Amino acid sequence: MKDMKISGIQMFWMMAVMEFVMAIVLTVTPAVAAAKQDAWISFLVATAVGVLIASMATKLGLMFPDQTLVEYANRIAGKWMGKIIVVPFMVYLYYVTSIVIRESSDLLATMVLPRTPTWALSLLMILLVVYGTYQGIEVIARCSEVVGPIIFLTAIIVIILVFKDTNWEWLLPVYSETGWFGILKGALPPSTLLGDCIIITMLLPFMQTPDEGPSRTIWAVVFSGCFLTLFTLVILATLSPKLAGESLFSVTC
Repeated sequence: MKDMKISGIQMFWMMAVMEFVMAIVLTVTPAVAAAKQDAWISFLVATAVGVLIASMATKLGLMFPDQTLVEYANRIAGKWMGKIIVVPFMVYLYYVTSIVIRESSDLLATMVLPRTPTWALSLLMILLVVYGTYQGIEVIARCSEVVGPIIFLTAIIVIILVFKDTNWEWLLPVYSETGWFGILKGALPPSTLLGDCIIITMLLPFMQTPDEGPSRTIWAVVFSGCFLTLFTLVILATLSPKLAGESLFSVTC
């Protein structure tokens, strides 16, 4: 598997696509519900958290550029303590994957295929994940390199098309009604998914040039965070904080 190598730009698009797509579907509604019209500030805070996690994860990974977290955890902490560190990490990845598959299936069932059972959509997604994993990280990276620009270009087109329907007064007042408690509470959901850049600890050994890992990962977090902030601003100005916070999938309204 480690014979497969991915480039720095492929790493950038793989991380950016992963974080943007998951966060836009899963975190906008809870962030708006908590922070109201200041949810865009919450996404800026979440981006800063993601950058911090990416910096620490890549710095740690570069100490062992030829090993994944699973391998060097045992080397650092010992056999048993290493397993105590790794097992929760792996459980977390499986947990996040299950949530993404379920929410994505609900999104498709709600917006596109209302007569299709959710379990059938989930099964198709699982089979797609299995197939991609079987083909290897290099195939996933190449796919991200092609699909990534299309996804973000589509996001830009959507923003341009709905811009005429925005009401920017819905973003007021800034901070005074929410306060830092509400903003930080709203930042928790996106911070969780933007913090998924910690997966770089498993991907760094597959890079052609591991030294590019930190910059590519951090720029992917910043790029995704900026798009998420802009998208949240448009959603708030289009739907109003009340409707956006109550919608099952604000991004599809």
